[in-house]
Amino acid sequence: METTLIVYKHPFSSYFYKMKRVAIILFFVSISFFAFGEVVKTFYPNGQLCSEISYENGLRHGPCIYYWKTDLFWERGPEMTVSEYEKGKLIGEFMSFYLSGKLKQHGYYKFVENELYSRKVSTWKNFNVNGQLIKVSNLQNDVPTHWKTYDSFGKLIQTGETIFENGLPVDQKIYNSNGTLQIQSNGC
Repeated sequence: METTLIVYKHPFSSYFYKMKRVAIILFFVSISFFAFGEVVKTFYPNGQLCSEISYENGLRHGPCIYYWKTDLFWERGPEMTVSEYEKGKLIGEFMSFYLSGKLKQHGYYKFVENELYSRKVSTWKNFNVNGQLIKVSNLQNDVPTHWKTYDSFGKLIQTGETIFENGLPVDQKIYNSNGTLQIQSNGC
């Protein structure tokens, strides 16, 4: 009597193999966190550059750049985000880009002492995939103080403002393109 051995290959077995490889890569990247004053590069599974992050004393310090993954494995993709860190805190200029390389968002971060994370401050601009400005916001600790929203042709759609008392937002007003009050929310 002949015995036939049937080997069953689970449909996720290659997935788990890839995840194991990713875990090993992350392990080696995490070891390099303890390096002093160096740039750590990470890569997509196809070998393409994913990020370049500067570290000092084990903390992000300096430029932090992420790249889009492209089909051309021998080529680095366009920048996805560019930001700046100081002693592990996100500060300064922040930019994000569409895969085409066109600017998607631009603004600034500030770290506020006694807070857990950095806050958006100053003017933030958002653009559509064609490069048209679609929103401008002035922010104070992540809260928009004034903003304008535009359609894809650059026509003003809406404006808004947040009213503060003792540094806290207490009221928000939203106006249509004609300047007529649309929404007022008390106690935001």
